[in-house]
Amino acid sequence: MKTDKNKKTRIVAWILIVVLLGGVVIPTILYGGVSRYFGIVYAAPVHDFTVSQVGGSAVEESSEYDKITFKIKNTSSSDQTKVKLKVTYAERESAILTDETEEVDIKKGSEKDVTISINALDLKGGKTYDYKIKLYVNGVAQTNVEFSGGVAKTTGEGRYLFNVYRKETPETEKQYNPRIRLSATIPQNGITAGHVNKVTVKGKNLGNSVLLDMKLGIGSLPEGVTLSNQGTRHEVGSTNINAEQKAEFNLSVKDDVKTGNYPISLSAEGRLPDGATFSTEETVYIHIIGNNKEKQKGTIVIRNVSIPDKAKAGSDFVLSFEVVNTGKGNAENVKISVEGTEGVVNKTRGIFVEDKIPSGSNKKYSVTFFSNTKAEPKNYPIKISVEPTSNKEGEENILSNSQYAGVYIYGGGEQEAKQTGVKNPQIMIENYEYGGTDVKAGEEFVLTMTLVNTSKKPLTNIKASLTSDEGVFVPVDSSNSFFIDSLASKEKIKKSIRFSTKPSAEQKTSGISIDYSYEDMQGNALTAKDVISVPVVQKTKLDVGEVNLSSEGIFVGQPASVSVPFYNVGKTVLSNLNITAQGDFDLEDKSGYFVGNMDSGKSDSFDFNILPQMSGEGKGTITFTFEDVSGKQQIVTKEFVFEAQEFVVPEEPMDVPEDTGIGSKKKLIAGIAAGIIAIFGLVIFLKKRKKKKEQELEIRE
Repeated sequence: MKTDKNKKTRIVAWILIVVLLGGVVIPTILYGGVSRYFGIVYAAPVHDFTVSQVGGSAVEESSEYDKITFKIKNTSSSDQTKVKLKVTYAERESAILTDETEEVDIKKGSEKDVTISINALDLKGGKTYDYKIKLYVNGVAQTNVEFSGGVAKTTGEGRYLFNVYRKETPETEKQYNPRIRLSATIPQNGITAGHVNKVTVKGKNLGNSVLLDMKLGIGSLPEGVTLSNQGTRHEVGSTNINAEQKAEFNLSVKDDVKTGNYPISLSAEGRLPDGATFSTEETVYIHIIGNNKEKQKGTIVIRNVSIPDKAKAGSDFVLSFEVVNTGKGNAENVKISVEGTEGVVNKTRGIFVEDKIPSGSNKKYSVTFFSNTKAEPKNYPIKISVEPTSNKEGEENILSNSQYAGVYIYGGGEQEAKQTGVKNPQIMIENYEYGGTDVKAGEEFVLTMTLVNTSKKPLTNIKASLTSDEGVFVPVDSSNSFFIDSLASKEKIKKSIRFSTKPSAEQKTSGISIDYSYEDMQGNALTAKDVISVPVVQKTKLDVGEVNLSSEGIFVGQPASVSVPFYNVGKTVLSNLNITAQGDFDLEDKSGYFVGNMDSGKSDSFDFNILPQMSGEGKGTITFTFEDVSGKQQIVTKEFVFEAQEFVVPEEPMDVPEDTGIGSKKKLIAGIAAGIIAIFGLVIFLKKRKKKKEQELEIRE
């Protein structure tokens, strides 16, 4: 019996020891006193997420917004999807512009930044406002989250503040200059007849102040195009400086609308911070693709004209050329004609009629000519024309076009009538040049001609007068005529006249007629005529504006907006216009901006984001590549310079240990020591008691 009692006593003693260690000593060591004095570090409680404020906590009064940035770290053991922060409380509800962040996916152990935008349009400076946020995963609020950087460290919900500070410049002294750039984005292949097409209207604030209550709209539309079941204006809210708003409209296009470029009117309106209203309107062109492709307009170009430089009178020569349909539609019922001049006539067929020339295809033609044996030695023009066979209004599906070619005929003329006379006394242009392969409309050029006396006798009192077709070329600071006293047999002389090309001149080869009057040795008055051809091209000109950099500064590793406007100030279409950027940065979108065809007088902008990788001065180049009306590739470049700064993340407030006080520490230590002494005392007491009972048992035995 005594043995059982001893056994029970030991069990009770060990239970007391375990209870004392587990309930008092170990928790005390884990959460305070002894661990700090003995340098023991224990793991903090584990959370699934940590949220810390890393940027932005103040906003200017009466401004649109400022972004407060939070860093979310996934400290759980698995990847998390659709993670976001949501504002659950705000002291001023009207102060919250966005009540939740975008949803992000965060892999385990990694972190991402999200932002909340604070609106202070109706707030005055000098006050701090309170708000709270929660973290959600797949729409479910999370409780195992540690928030820091705010007013208090909490689990499950974070409390934060933002400060509204006063403007430095009084509102009454500020001068507002509202400016909005309007543009429209359409499907890549254009708008299609017979369908409802989505058009995005964009409005970018390029002024010096926030624009409030802004609305974007579409005004006048071409016939056959309507808005599909919606109003003409959409509210897009307030727009900060350099920010862009978008509004989508559905355009319904009737089946019978023909292919072409059509004007539409874009509008923007709203108010300024001082209460004044503003509005703007701009016309842009949209490309509509008609259902009946065969009715689309073709564009016929005459190319690769080949003709001998000279041919002997009485012999044949061949003129060859091709016509190319460079338009987007088929060219139907096309008439191609080749017409000589007096003394040079067609020997073979000179008129061709094509039922259809498909878009992008070409047709080749050749015509044989012969000249009269009595044809005077000179240059003879030959006209090549392309025109529709029908002239009825609404039935033409191509534009008329024409071009000249020329050949010099030699070895002909009347036989010598008198022994003392001159056989066919003739002056001709041996060659001529105008400074290149063509001349540009609206610009000046110098026409230099080499004249030669082809006869065997001298010629005197020579006068030459130049006249251009349709007044395309006008002499500059001189007459259109010049005078030569005499020209010996076979003698050559050079003459130059400066011409100005009419700015509105059609792009084609235009003729210049030279009429001669002169006398032979017997004083007989003689005349002659020459025709030369000068190709005219319209100027292709792309004007690039100033590069606008982000007003919020450019930081290493952070996206910064860049925008550059451009304008087609020439009189021709820019084809296959493509824009790219490169420089001391990475690009979010490396594909650039393919504009396609840009009509004369139109404007647009290239907007992109750069990601600088190094601090300091950086350079960039924006390259515009396009084709002019002759198919030649043109390149225009625009350089810009920027200054990238290091992006400094504000340090998180360090956790400050709670001050327990010296007295509290002593009491804690004394309590622990007393507990340990009590345990050892109890053990010694039990051991002595056991030993005493064993001795008594031995004496009795």
